[in-house]
Amino acid sequence: MRVRRSNIIRRSGVWSRLKRRQRPRDALLVGLGNPGDEYAGTRHNAGFMVIDSIATGLSASFTERSGGKTLDYSIDGRRVVLAKPGTYVNRSGQYIVPALRRFKVSIDNLLVLHDDITLELGKSKFKFGGGASGHGGLRSIIEQLNTDDFYRLRIGIGQPEQGASRVDWVLSRFPPDELVIMNEVIERCTTAVRDFATQGGVAAMNLHNRRLRRGKGVAN
Repeated sequence: MRVRRSNIIRRSGVWSRLKRRQRPRDALLVGLGNPGDEYAGTRHNAGFMVIDSIATGLSASFTERSGGKTLDYSIDGRRVVLAKPGTYVNRSGQYIVPALRRFKVSIDNLLVLHDDITLELGKSKFKFGGGASGHGGLRSIIEQLNTDDFYRLRIGIGQPEQGASRVDWVLSRFPPDELVIMNEVIERCTTAVRDFATQGGVAAMNLHNRRLRRGKGVAN
């Protein structure tokens, strides 16, 4: 007697897992950073730091697949993906475009978390659209998407002294006193990301940019 493979799949429980994987996600939240222990905790990895903090709060682990690390979870009935590209920052677009297709997420529900050298340490701000402002990761994403119309969460890392190397600055680690400030920023950004995932970009941007403008870490 012949047994159909589809029946075996359904009985084994694999079918239900496959169906879940094929469902579109409601948001893709991507932190930018360089992979590898040698870059952990550097200014350029501020996006990774926020994503890691969210994962820690969920008591969940990332899965390595398709050139990066992802964490698939649900919040307030919405299916959300946290992602850390396995590419270097300047090649982030090569990861994000396939990820949008794989998880069936519209660009309106993409949030990119990145370090911003033009923002003072301790400040953060949502932004929609606009150029790369010298950030190699944003430049790569804009080139690969062929548009700059996506949401970003800018995380201030401050600027080096005049004449100092910007490259050396973004690849440097936060000293202990600055790390205290960064931990406060990461906590705020974690809340901001949650609001983006549950309420959407417009609502989250209006809420947090207005709230932070009242003296809690926003850039004008």
